[in-house]
Amino acid sequence: EIDVNVPHGANTFQVRFAAMSYIGNGPTQYRTRLVGLESEPTISESREARYAALPPGVYRLEVAARIGAHGAWGEPANFEFRVLPAWWQAWWARVLGGLAAALTLTLLVRWRLATLVGRNRLLEEKIAARTAELSESNQQLIGEIADRIDAEEAVQQRNAELEDLNRQLAGTQSQLLQSEKMASVGQLAAGVAHEINNPIGFVRSNLSSLNQYVDEIFDVVRLYEGLERFAPAQHPMLEPLRALKQRVDLDFLRRDTQDLLAETLDGVTRVQKIVKDLKDFSRVDEASEWQCIDLHQCLDSSLNVVAHELKYKADLVKEYGTPPPVTCLPFQMNQVFLNLLVNAVQAVDQHGTITVRTGRDGAFVWVSISDTGTGIDPAVLNRIFEPFFTTKPIGVGPGLGLSVSYGIVRKHGGTIEAVSEPGRGSTFTVRLPIERAEDEVPAVAAEPSTDCEQAATRKLAS
Repeated sequence: EIDVNVPHGANTFQVRFAAMSYIGNGPTQYRTRLVGLESEPTISESREARYAALPPGVYRLEVAARIGAHGAWGEPANFEFRVLPAWWQAWWARVLGGLAAALTLTLLVRWRLATLVGRNRLLEEKIAARTAELSESNQQLIGEIADRIDAEEAVQQRNAELEDLNRQLAGTQSQLLQSEKMASVGQLAAGVAHEINNPIGFVRSNLSSLNQYVDEIFDVVRLYEGLERFAPAQHPMLEPLRALKQRVDLDFLRRDTQDLLAETLDGVTRVQKIVKDLKDFSRVDEASEWQCIDLHQCLDSSLNVVAHELKYKADLVKEYGTPPPVTCLPFQMNQVFLNLLVNAVQAVDQHGTITVRTGRDGAFVWVSISDTGTGIDPAVLNRIFEPFFTTKPIGVGPGLGLSVSYGIVRKHGGTIEAVSEPGRGSTFTVRLPIERAEDEVPAVAAEPSTDCEQAATRKLAS
């Protein structure tokens, strides 16, 4: 039981003590210790002890005495007391303080949230107003362009197709930005292909005619060479003729002319193939139509578009299966494959391998694009399809390619998945349904052809 309870304000303890002995001589020494404050006793000849500013708690004073420096210590005397805490140190005061702090913090958080909501609303209003201004300016610009090119029917048609394509690709704000960019690229590719195709056509035709004419000219030359053997040895034209043949090296001209024409025709053929691939890739005239196509055509067109980047950084491996045709928007699927191929090329540091595989899995067709590049950190792998998120250096890309591709594949009723291992590369797999449900096709889209559905059904049955 505690001897004394001391209030908080009276936390100074002073004690005097004395001892007597009838069996020894010498000075009396005292050993004191305040249990609860001191861990070791204090030995001195002083007969008092004083402790100030004691914190709240229970204390016990122990005092023992002896005669001389080597005498035996007597039985210690004990005095126990408690220093009471101040009211603000009591448990109920601490609980009330905690509740007050929690209430204050809650009010601050709610005020901060209200402030942030207000700022967000104001920012949204400003963005909406700015978007409306940009939209109005864009419409005015389109009108001015249309007024200036009224006399050009082909250009008007391309502008109308571009506007229609932009309206269809306006699903989200981030996808609109990337889709307008791709639509412009497709429009430019279609225009370039159209403008190049006509001169290439007559160049090829003229080269074919020239090749025939050269063959006929050399046939005439061979006949003249036959007449040369029957001409009189003293004929005045023989010597100049032989000198001319030696100077121009007629045999070399005959061989080299044929080679030059063959190489030129081959080059023109390659240009025609590039133009065809550009037209197939852009498909501007079919951008809003759902069509039944072979995905291998989309892949080959996209590979030809990125061939100038791919050939210097990676070896291409094609492992095509035999998937059936699918109903899709070819222009948008070209955009998906182009984004994945460009990412694969950019992921390769020096020189690697890019593998394109296709196949069928039940009611789905799948396309996988693998690279041996740097790979993706697992910590950010689940964020790569977010708009504006990118692992590339600043300035390489806006971070919209995979987001737009994800939206296009979802629009087609399919899925896109990524598997990556840092230092070993990544694999992106696109899965598309062979037969599309009617509620997945927008009302403005053309109905899939019956022949395509029948062909897909027959391949599924087989």
